[in-house]
Amino acid sequence: MKILLNTANLIKGGALQASISFILEALNNTDDIEWCFALSKEGCKELQQYDINFANYTVEVFEKSPARNRQSRRRLNLMEKEFKPDSVFTFFGPSYVKFDAPHLCGVADGWVTHSSLLAYKTLDFPVEWLKFFFASVYKGYWYRKADAWVVEAECARRGLHNRFKLPVSKIAVIPNNSGQLFHENKSVSTIPKRDAKLKILCLSASYKHKNLDIIPYVAYELHKQRPGLKFEFTVTLSQEDSILKKLLVTADSLNVRNFINNVGPVFIAAAPQLYRSSHICFIPSLLETFTANYPEAMSMGVPIVTTDLDFAHAICGKAALYYEPGNSNSAASNIMALLENEQTSQYLILEGKKILNQLPTPYEKYKQYITLLRSMSMNHSLSN
Repeated sequence: MKILLNTANLIKGGALQASISFILEALNNTDDIEWCFALSKEGCKELQQYDINFANYTVEVFEKSPARNRQSRRRLNLMEKEFKPDSVFTFFGPSYVKFDAPHLCGVADGWVTHSSLLAYKTLDFPVEWLKFFFASVYKGYWYRKADAWVVEAECARRGLHNRFKLPVSKIAVIPNNSGQLFHENKSVSTIPKRDAKLKILCLSASYKHKNLDIIPYVAYELHKQRPGLKFEFTVTLSQEDSILKKLLVTADSLNVRNFINNVGPVFIAAAPQLYRSSHICFIPSLLETFTANYPEAMSMGVPIVTTDLDFAHAICGKAALYYEPGNSNSAASNIMALLENEQTSQYLILEGKKILNQLPTPYEKYKQYITLLRSMSMNHSLSN
């Protein structure tokens, strides 16, 4: 079976992480599949961390995403024409291309499937509101060009059906998980002693809905609740990032700049060590489908503090402490609860391990995707 895997549009965040995990599984499996890879330059850099030899594969690296470049779209069409795949798998779309072969498209954009007013409040009104709304409509148009879809959570399947009238029978749900590297490096965090520095990890790419703007306010509340507390929020943004600049301006105004450490973007291969050196994972996001941060933190035994929203409860269950969205005092109080009660921290870690056991492993996820692609290709052949 010949499959064209399209990840040319994935450049950062959890979508890129999940696609790298899938590619590693594909390369490690000796099944009957002949692969053709369309990679973004960012994806190629991530894969270079694993010393992979692509000599036996057809590979194209895209300098520019098909989302904004017509030449890249033409290259994708040409790849399909030359490779003649039995199926095309756009790991997370849209592809911005109409393929001739049966096309399975992943959907992990919460703005498209289940955005809420709370998420829109992170945007500047009215310019960004209109920009995100019309972008979601445009993406929806391209999602409809696929033949079948796969999402990571039931809320996304409902959203695709309700908002774009896509048939539920053609939308599969395969939950996310952490990559194999996290499974191979599992650990358990312990809350530091009173005189040691508490390290709070906020591993995230630059997205408005991640709500990283709240971090300085949480730092201010923590400092107010325990003035002598040594702590540090670790963020992973580019030095030139607008969200980081705004965050640091706020931190300076609140006199908490010394409590925030930006280490810059982190390669996926280096992420387990970053979790291992942290005591708490703080995830203030206001919109998610199934962020990999949750299972990653669970794999590395780091307790989670996150927003009290449906998507977070659906994934974390009893494995997190939840704070009122937008309430920095509530977030700080939950962090303090972990700091003051080691039993609470260990309880969350144990619950996280239970949840991990219920999620598909990277290999199981890979096999589920392949089953979808085989079935779609077979149905297409029978119909012709």
